Amino acid sequence: MKIKCLLFMVCLSMVFALPGCIRSPQPEEPAVEPSGSAAAEETEPELEPAPEHSTLEQQALEIAAQYQIRYRDAEKEKEEFFPYDTVLSQSDIDAIEEQLIGEGYPVINSDETVPSYLANAEAFYAFWEAAARQEEAQVQFLSLSASGALHVQQLEFRSGTRTHTSVLVDWDADGQPYLSSTEQRDILDWELTEAGNFYFQIVPSDGHYDDYSFVRLTPVDEALYDLTEKYIIPIGYQSNNLFLCDWDRTDYGALCFNDLFEFFYRVQYGEYYTGHSGNIPSSLFESVIKPYFSISLEEFRERSLYAEDLDCYPWHEIGSDNLTYYASLAPEVTEKQENDDGTFTLVVDVRCNDYKEDRLFTHEVTIQPLEDGGYQYVGNRISYQSEYGLPNYVPRLPQGDGSSDDNT
Repeated sequence: MKIKCLLFMVCLSMVFALPGCIRSPQPEEPAVEPSGSAAAEETEPELEPAPEHSTLEQQALEIAAQYQIRYRDAEKEKEEFFPYDTVLSQSDIDAIEEQLIGEGYPVINSDETVPSYLANAEAFYAFWEAAARQEEAQVQFLSLSASGALHVQQLEFRSGTRTHTSVLVDWDADGQPYLSSTEQRDILDWELTEAGNFYFQIVPSDGHYDDYSFVRLTPVDEALYDLTEKYIIPIGYQSNNLFLCDWDRTDYGALCFNDLFEFFYRVQYGEYYTGHSGNIPSSLFESVIKPYFSISLEEFRERSLYAEDLDCYPWHEIGSDNLTYYASLAPEVTEKQENDDGTFTLVVDVRCNDYKEDRLFTHEVTIQPLEDGGYQYVGNRISYQSEYGLPNYVPRLPQGDGSSDDNT
């Protein structure tokens, strides 16, 4: 149950005269006033935002109270970067999610190893179908933060207008829930894709955050996602071009080995490289990168700007002066193909929340398993690009594209 910041509860209301609400499983039916009564007439005028917010806030407090005992009993740890804040363990978050799912609530099922997804998503689909028919409807969902705080969000479609309401419930020192904040904004855009991915935008683009918020309505294939985590995510697409150009072991094309150093260092040693820009001793540089490629030492040195007189390789750390950042990118292996030569090829779709694209581009990575349990990358091919093209990449070193002409 990944992405600790999401725990979703969804409820559909077709809104014509009465405000919608988050309903607990098997709710008690309210008394119905006669159609001609004064009470019924009072509900017919347009809804005012304040009472609706008050209702949503009260429901948020009631839902938090349902897991209050679990929250109180959970072991609290200091937050890594904010020592005055506390967080719950993933197992305690899991227990709360399982409780709510078991009670029938639609909940974002989070996990530390696979992306989160919405369990019990039927009401969300019903909401979307109603909105697509231009019918008034609303859907609420909740998220549980690592601290145990409850975030309730409501999407609403009414009279052609889309709105987003956010209610945050936090916990005081005595383990009592309290309202932390309530906010309402217009929804600028939204879309539910065929893959079951929901994108919605509530703030204008500013370059600092994803343009769209993202909700996955179906779970990933865990076996395929394990391949994503092992072979794709550790290298990624920022400030290197391992997966952004066509190459294979017979022709490495524009692949830049120098810009791969810190990524493979982390793969090999499990920690970030802490050195600064400069020259990397050949023994370290070659032992970090070369084992992951089927390439001769002579060609590797030629393509990586080896300085024989210093017995080292040039390298620049990622900084504000050379950072190449395109947008938020999320790879996902969608297919594994076994090849006759003992290699296998991973088909990788790269999602982008900035453009609400499930497939910004697709690349195919070929990998050679080794007898010692290791592996080598033996090829990459771009097989699809959307209208937005590939992420921008500029080598961090001058003349750093790896071609033989760079060394002249």
